[in-house]
Amino acid sequence: MFRVVGQRFGNADAFVLGRKTYQIFAAYSLIRGDLAEQVAELKPRSPREIQVHGSGDLAQTLIARDLVDEYHLWLYPVILGTGKRLFASGTVPAALTLAETTTTSTGVVVSIYRRAGKPTFGSFELDQA
Repeated sequence: MFRVVGQRFGNADAFVLGRKTYQIFAAYSLIRGDLAEQVAELKPRSPREIQVHGSGDLAQTLIARDLVDEYHLWLYPVILGTGKRLFASGTVPAALTLAETTTTSTGVVVSIYRRAGKPTFGSFELDQA
C-alpha cells in the first residue's frame, strides 16, 4: 500500500486539503480566498496532478463545482455499516471510465476513474422483436 501511495504522491504538483487534513500536512500547501476560484486557477498552472487526500468536505465542495477530473477510490475489505457519503447531494452527475485497478497485499482495491462526459442511462426493458 505504501508503494501505491508513494506513486500517487510522486505525480502531484499540488495538494489541496481540508482543514483537518491540512493540520497534518501544514508545511506543504495553503489556499486563501474562494476555494473553487483558487483551484480553477491552479489547474492550468499544474501540468501534472492536483491531489486531495482525505478531506471529505473539501472533496464534496470540489465535486459540487465540477472541478474533479479523476477519482482514486480505495475500497478496504471491511464493512462498517455507516459513514459519510463521498458522492452526496449536490454532486454533478458524470460518467466515469475505469483507467486502472490495483489490489494491495492486504486486499485494498485501488481504482482510478476518469471523467467521461455526461452519464447515459440504459434500460431493463426487453427489445420487442
